[in-house]
Amino acid sequence: MSSFGLPIVSTGGSPELKQVGSDQTVAGANEWMIPVDDGQGGVVVSCVAGFEIWIARIADPTSPAAFAAPRWASLGIVDVSDIAHIYAHGYHWIVYADIPASGEDNTAIWLIQIDRSSLTVVGSPVLINDPYQRHLSTGPAPLLDPAVYTEFEKIVGNDSCLVKGSPKYITIVTGYGGRKPLFISVAVPRGGPVTLRSVVAKGADTFDVGGSAKWDLDPGAVTASPFRVRLVTSSMLAVNDDFEGAVNVVDFDPTFATSSGPGISLAALGTYNYAMGTLEHFNRGSIVDYQLLTCRRQNVNSWFAGADEGQIVRHWFTGAISYTQGIVEEVESGQGGNRPHTLRYASQDGVGYLITCWSFKEQSGDSASQKVRVDRLRWVR
Repeated sequence: MSSFGLPIVSTGGSPELKQVGSDQTVAGANEWMIPVDDGQGGVVVSCVAGFEIWIARIADPTSPAAFAAPRWASLGIVDVSDIAHIYAHGYHWIVYADIPASGEDNTAIWLIQIDRSSLTVVGSPVLINDPYQRHLSTGPAPLLDPAVYTEFEKIVGNDSCLVKGSPKYITIVTGYGGRKPLFISVAVPRGGPVTLRSVVAKGADTFDVGGSAKWDLDPGAVTASPFRVRLVTSSMLAVNDDFEGAVNVVDFDPTFATSSGPGISLAALGTYNYAMGTLEHFNRGSIVDYQLLTCRRQNVNSWFAGADEGQIVRHWFTGAISYTQGIVEEVESGQGGNRPHTLRYASQDGVGYLITCWSFKEQSGDSASQKVRVDRLRWVR
């Protein structure tokens, strides 16, 4: 069972999603709104608004209207460019990148621990890296000692993500030296300080972490053999080589030492660019039968260089090893969507739902707002 009582192993048939109500625009949220299991049978959302991190608990996640006006509370973290958020080991965790100063290409990365009941920061933010030594005289030393990890000075920072590890660690996934992948694992003992556990770096040919990378499958819960950790990543395979154009799924072993692709890939084929993927899986036993990939799609015929928005679409894939694409559904038919994040949730009575959040602009260059869609999940024989 999942943490909400939704069976991870299906009882047969195929999954079907039916929208509940209508899309809702979320008051007070601009960018990076992420829905997360709150560890207590509900949903917590975080976002960036005014370059500051905000957080709120949703009273009834099965109702789209409940997302329209969350009671946002500031975490007191400012000058933020983007975030990733998970619940793990009894706490919420947010990794964030600060805003680069003029002339800087890279950012510092910070990790914060959040109490699941009060939704307040526990202790002080943990500085992961400090590429320009901005915090040398005013703050804590970074976990990545620049004297030791000299090759990781140029960590990209943007588009990082988090994965829960067992026992008692989490892994930050980010990029360095351009777009080469870097896995930073930190130990998170209850009542103790966050400490560096391991650092694994990959070459640029492994895959590209441009765009949005999201981990799927909890390493602490997976029992299937061989063990796999699944990452969704964007890559620079676009009509314009400076922009993301493909979404790929990559499997790793638990040490991140080896990787392989299970066959899911949406590549730029002359008509569309794909990026910002997020994945939900539905499986029977040790065989994954269905994968639902939500991502941003851009029509290259109406796209212009520098635009960071497009349609939000969902792709069903089926198959055990090599995947075949099925139905494609438009979640947001307009061209102003970006950064979708999804959460599979089950209500107290065990009914399954999928919650999808994404940013939206009426016109490129406008300030972004956030939209939410709730779908009911059922199995059809």
